[in-house]
Amino acid sequence: MTKGGLYIPMPDHIKMFCKAQEYIKCHYYMKECEQFMDSAKKIASGRDRRRFERIEGRYNLALVSCDEMGRPHALMTDRASTLDISFGGMRFESPTDIPIHRMIAFTFGSDFVAPSLTGIGEVKWCETASPAEQYIAGLSFSFVDKQMRNAIANQVGLPLM
Repeated sequence: MTKGGLYIPMPDHIKMFCKAQEYIKCHYYMKECEQFMDSAKKIASGRDRRRFERIEGRYNLALVSCDEMGRPHALMTDRASTLDISFGGMRFESPTDIPIHRMIAFTFGSDFVAPSLTGIGEVKWCETASPAEQYIAGLSFSFVDKQMRNAIANQVGLPLM
């Protein structure tokens, strides 16, 4: 069962929990996740006001501007990529300047754990990243459903909250 303090699951356990959506009910998974929960739920003070810890990672994105009702309107770029991501938002790089407070839809590329996963968020800030003539922007997710939360957790290795 264990070897050197490491839990080695039995085949039935793997089938029931590890390779199924029921992994969240696994006692061993929950026990190990407790130590990481605080870092994922971190509420920082001072300069870093983020509610969730951001994890570095570059994943391809397509960005589409949305109308005032949140409906996708026009492709802005399909050459954007994340710089870091969390349960609450992401920082990304884009060849296109994006106005602050703009609602945009994003779609992850094939390098993400859930390719073609889409979401909507609000651009909180955007600045030029010289000399590459790129723009770096911060996006706050407007809506994060269970599928999005699971995909982010699986991609960056954060425990589910």
